[in-house]
Amino acid sequence: MRGWAAADVARVREAADAEVARAHAAQGEAIGRAQAAEARAASPQLLTIPVPPLGIRSQTRHIENAINALQQIDHVLEVGMADHGESEVTLDVELMRSLVWIVQEHAIYLSNESLDEPERFMGDPAAEAAAGYAAAAADAFRRFLWRIRIVSERLRSRDRVRDVEIVDVVTAMLADPWVADMLSREDGP
Repeated sequence: MRGWAAADVARVREAADAEVARAHAAQGEAIGRAQAAEARAASPQLLTIPVPPLGIRSQTRHIENAINALQQIDHVLEVGMADHGESEVTLDVELMRSLVWIVQEHAIYLSNESLDEPERFMGDPAAEAAAGYAAAAADAFRRFLWRIRIVSERLRSRDRVRDVEIVDVVTAMLADPWVADMLSREDGP
């Protein structure tokens, strides 16, 4: 009889420990979302790039690659093509095409991924952490797209010869159906 009671106590403890771990993970995600919302409210121009939690990086590298590509596109558009003087940023159309391809591929992934099903991750802290990161990364992805759209529209109106080809590549990216789907999911930055 004692052996069964001990086994029951052990099962109850394991279930309680798992529930506590889920609660801590949910609390961490809620705090992260609240902090991100607070940061966006405090500075609508500020864009935060999420970093995945330890231990899940191998699962999130495709998202990180896409955000890195968007950051590079944004940098080229805002710094490399700025109005003031010459820039140290090289305007490489082929590099821009490669970056655009990465973004378009990831937009397909995000459009097909259902990020609105957190209940399927309940009970697995690593999966919950990955899902939380994926949601934050998708938000950053969309915000970068909005920034890039705004900057490319400004650059298009300048109609400088050296800018045209790069702006055309970026405009084609923004017109891609998968990228357009990502842009349509939010009201803007």
